[in-house]
Amino acid sequence: MGCCASEPIDFDAEVDITHFEIGISIGKGAFGKVRIVQHKKTKVQYAVKYMNKAEIIKRGSAEHVLSERRLLEEAQHPFIVNMRYAFQDDEHLLMILDLKLGGDLRFHLTYKGPFVENRAKFYFQEVSCALNYLHGLKIVHRDIKPDNILLDDKGHASVTDFNVACHYNEDKMMTSKSGTARYMAPEVISGTGYLNAIDWWSLGVTTYEMMFGYPPFRARHKDELKKAILSDPVEFSKNPKHIISDTAVQFLSALLTRPLDQRLGARENGGYEKMRGHAWFKDTDWSKVETKELPVPFLPDVEKNAYHDPRYGLEEMFSGRSELADKPVRNGGSIAGRRRSSVAVATSQQTSATGTIDAKRIEAQVATAISPPEKEKRKSFGFGLNSS
Repeated sequence: MGCCASEPIDFDAEVDITHFEIGISIGKGAFGKVRIVQHKKTKVQYAVKYMNKAEIIKRGSAEHVLSERRLLEEAQHPFIVNMRYAFQDDEHLLMILDLKLGGDLRFHLTYKGPFVENRAKFYFQEVSCALNYLHGLKIVHRDIKPDNILLDDKGHASVTDFNVACHYNEDKMMTSKSGTARYMAPEVISGTGYLNAIDWWSLGVTTYEMMFGYPPFRARHKDELKKAILSDPVEFSKNPKHIISDTAVQFLSALLTRPLDQRLGARENGGYEKMRGHAWFKDTDWSKVETKELPVPFLPDVEKNAYHDPRYGLEEMFSGRSELADKPVRNGGSIAGRRRSSVAVATSQQTSATGTIDAKRIEAQVATAISPPEKEKRKSFGFGLNSS
């Protein structure tokens, strides 16, 4: 891993990118990339998700990005890709996250095909623990799908990508259409209002795809897909050789039920505890699920295999540059922007009485990125919880 700066590093100061060795690129998002980094002092490896400020502003996504950071600071769980640090430089907003080298479920489905039933059940159990935890914090993820479930080097699953996640109030239904179309619950598409039960629907779609290799609702055009999700029956006729058990079929059917008072996992139908009591889990020791004591069905060989698209690294190999490692050095050898600015100074000051963020003020702060005085040592965890 290449070094970012030649100057001595003050590890007692507020964390920034100079504290890390920069490694290869392992992912790409809407606003930037994901790379492996290693803390120079502790030698612990992480993933850094870095997002270009100009692109965030161009797409009008400042509110989503800052909301994701706030939610990740609040939520810390064994089955979530946890955020460890968050900061910024002149060009990027950066999040240091747990490193999961086992690849996402989309990668494994694409290259290896559908999973056997017990493997799909294992991932469902772990992700369901994460969702139950999030729902306890009144957070709904809104984009559960194979792409957003990562495996670590020991084969355990974690939920990632909180870009469209948000807090919810049980007394007020949400109506915004967020997420990925083929995994959306019917109440999201219809606009009738929804709460956290949409995550159980999306996990049901994901689990169906894990076992069959394709999602239950498919169409050539968006309007056809919406119609299918709203009214088409879930098809199990492709299961003549009992690829999955009858109990699994019953379980998936109960998850992919449109009326909330009949959907497994929904609070209107007994919630999480009733779901855990389904016959599909009759041999499951949930206490061992929660402590990661169950044997994993698949152990990634991270020493021999790279469970990510190699094109991410090849792009840099041929271009000969890395956005983070190739930053210009200024101010007596320090990386530009080492004195961190506050992107969203005191969210409590930026939030109106109704709880909505003043996005224009935040975008203005992201755009200007004015560094605080040298004497000011912010103790903020992120790209700015507070201004002191």
